[in-house]
Amino acid sequence: HGNAGECALYADQGTVHIAYGKHVESNHPRINHATLNGTQVSATIEIEPGAARNGYDPSVAVRGGTVHITSAEIIGSNDYALRYFTRPPGGAWTAETVTALPETTFGQSIAVCDNGVPFISYLEYSSDWTARVAARSGGSWATALLDDSSDKIGPAPVARCQDGRATTVYADFSGKTLRLASSGNPPPLDGFSKSTLPMESVGFHSDLVIHDDHYWVVFFYQSGAIGLAVRPLDLKTDWHVHRVASQDMWDVGAITGNVKLHIDDTGKPHIMFFGAFGRTDGPWIAALTE
Repeated sequence: HGNAGECALYADQGTVHIAYGKHVESNHPRINHATLNGTQVSATIEIEPGAARNGYDPSVAVRGGTVHITSAEIIGSNDYALRYFTRPPGGAWTAETVTALPETTFGQSIAVCDNGVPFISYLEYSSDWTARVAARSGGSWATALLDDSSDKIGPAPVARCQDGRATTVYADFSGKTLRLASSGNPPPLDGFSKSTLPMESVGFHSDLVIHDDHYWVVFFYQSGAIGLAVRPLDLKTDWHVHRVASQDMWDVGAITGNVKLHIDDTGKPHIMFFGAFGRTDGPWIAALTE
């Protein structure tokens, strides 16, 4: 779609839901939604007509046919609001503001928990970056501070809800670690247990899958490598970390991030990532399978 910006995908019952920002005014994105069935793309829908700057860093999730999208909207010269959009099967889109403090929200990620509650992990910046979570129940949103222990938290947390647990993973650049926080289904937004993956020069991008009673986290080293860490949900044993790809393993230039993880029905991990520098034919995408 012409002038499309950031986008997010979610597959549900054979349908791929696409949330993306379409640049329409002064190069600011407006949130849109489309679906893909096989090779057939639906007509794109402008979720909130007239709101020209609400399509930053979208994330989408689907449960029971209801679509849930979160994104950031510029509401001032340097301020952002965290927005939420939802549409039931056969219904119309509704829009809400989760939080609109005079601060910056960034890198939001949405999941829908087993009890139907939307769960968002996001970053907020005032004087330093903080990791925060939000959940909607009873017609209103609750937010909570998750982590303010570093001045360089983030970006791009990942939210997941599965097996009665709400989980997020995010980076701490000061401590050069990835952090995972998990609790039971919200509400309330408390009782998060935290686990640290000490890694050398952790980079921007990571992804999280909960499968077969284990956390699976794929992440990018700034030094140009892809790691995969696995740990049981009960956290009774430590992380088992695999170095699955590195720049010196590929005669294709540097690995630059944007890692994605999928665990298939046989329990086999599939990893995709993006690379660039060092090639004359431009960027590339690579896939790994165990």
